[in-house]
Amino acid sequence: MLSLYLEKSAASLQTLTAHLSAGDAPSADVQGIALQLRGSSATVGAPRVAAACAALYDAADATAARLMLDTLQVKLGKARRLRLRRRLT
Repeated sequence: MLSLYLEKSAASLQTLTAHLSAGDAPSADVQGIALQLRGSSATVGAPRVAAACAALYDAADATAARLMLDTLQVKLGKARRLRLRRRLT
């Protein structure tokens, strides 16, 4: 389940990046993706990722949304590294 989450979250990040690069923030599309990713992050036990998604959802403007996307990328990177470490031990 965690592998599927990491795979889908990577696709969500690509979509969010595309939206924000196009200046599409805040928008219903960005908020919808952030909301879905927040829920799945909470389900798999990634509360920091879920919090970053909530902040992205609540971003007031494009600058804040990009900052929250950067934060989200860092948090997901940490989750991936943690998953890899657990797999190797």
